[in-house]
Amino acid sequence: MKRRTFLLRTATSLAAAASTWSRPSAMRAQVLAAPRILLRSSWQVVNIGDIAHTPGLLALLERFIPTAEVVLWASADLTPPVAGMLKRRFPKLRIVKGTIGVDGRASDAALADAVAWSDFLLHGSGPSMVGRADVAAFVRHTRKPFGVYGITYGGFGTADKELLGQARFAYFRDSVSLEKAKADGIRAPVMEFAPDAAFAADVRNDDAASAFLARHGLDPGKFLCCIPRLRYTPYWKIHGREMKRRRRAAARPQRGDEGARSRAAARGDRRGDATAAADEGAALSGRPEPDGGGEGPAAQQAAGGREGERRLARGFLADGRGAGDVRA
Repeated sequence: MKRRTFLLRTATSLAAAASTWSRPSAMRAQVLAAPRILLRSSWQVVNIGDIAHTPGLLALLERFIPTAEVVLWASADLTPPVAGMLKRRFPKLRIVKGTIGVDGRASDAALADAVAWSDFLLHGSGPSMVGRADVAAFVRHTRKPFGVYGITYGGFGTADKELLGQARFAYFRDSVSLEKAKADGIRAPVMEFAPDAAFAADVRNDDAASAFLARHGLDPGKFLCCIPRLRYTPYWKIHGREMKRRRRAAARPQRGDEGARSRAAARGDRRGDATAAADEGAALSGRPEPDGGGEGPAAQQAAGGREGERRLARGFLADGRGAGDVRA
């Protein structure tokens, strides 16, 4: 599935949706000419992927549905610096926040206006149907159509299944999710693969990037950028949340070596998984290398982390909740 196909189908879905609403024909024609899309995205700002979802999808809509008007319905923690970045790239963008209550009333006047103004709700990319509660409230109280673009589906309960079955289209960012949704009996009119919107983000800072490349001796186009994923994202450090005991126990022994193993794999160093990671970790930390039969963190990681290595070898696009799909 190419992005162009997705967006053309989005436009077609908007047209089909408009034709079924109980509105005067002149109003339906206006929808087709300049669709009003309420984009539910911007889940959080603590990692680059969650930040990139939104400008990526806005860029795609700008390119392939240039007449569309878009209002971003962001989560509460969207910060002024990130909002400013979006505004610089998309000067006409309006941003609203808030929730829709059980009585159908929005918690914020700007959100209420945006909901009434919109023709269509588009749920952006994410590790799941992150905005499921907001989508459900929107559909329940407005009866307006919605679509989903570029999510991972993990079968998190009947709520997701029921919602996705009501969508005009549902695009999944990995093929495993797509097959899982089909196996679970979800039957949206259009269900296909589409890349995460983050791949289309075009926000740039060329001066800062050039300075970084020069500082580290990197030539444009001749280096690989890898972002390793820890088995558990350390949100307890970011949000001050108490870490679950099970996760804390699983994360603590490996936290010093997981980055080292990722760097070793990226270099193509296959001298024995534990040896490569131990050499890398020791070089970075200055601690003695564990001996070949030791029970240090690297040896423990090697014993229990073979599946993680195989995922890493398949590509760094794996989300961690489902298998990554690198067809983007």
